[in-house]
Amino acid sequence: MHAVLILRGRGHCLIGTEVKSLETRDLVTVPPLTWHQFRASWASRSASCAWSTRNRDKPQLPTAEDLARIAADPAVADFLGGRL
Repeated sequence: MHAVLILRGRGHCLIGTEVKSLETRDLVTVPPLTWHQFRASWASRSASCAWSTRNRDKPQLPTAEDLARIAADPAVADFLGGRL
């Protein structure tokens, strides 16, 4: 697992199949082997700090099938398409 603290700015993140809004001082935890992505809003500079356990899982890119499955949700499709 790892955690990300938003130090400044705002935006959105995708954790698994859930899109969440982010604000300054939000703390987001990411479970092991969970697809995730962070994106700052266009109008906001952002800064974050991430912590992870020593035995953190190695980054993996989603397959085409993984992307199709998670993008079936309209909110996730908007996030992945850069519309959030």
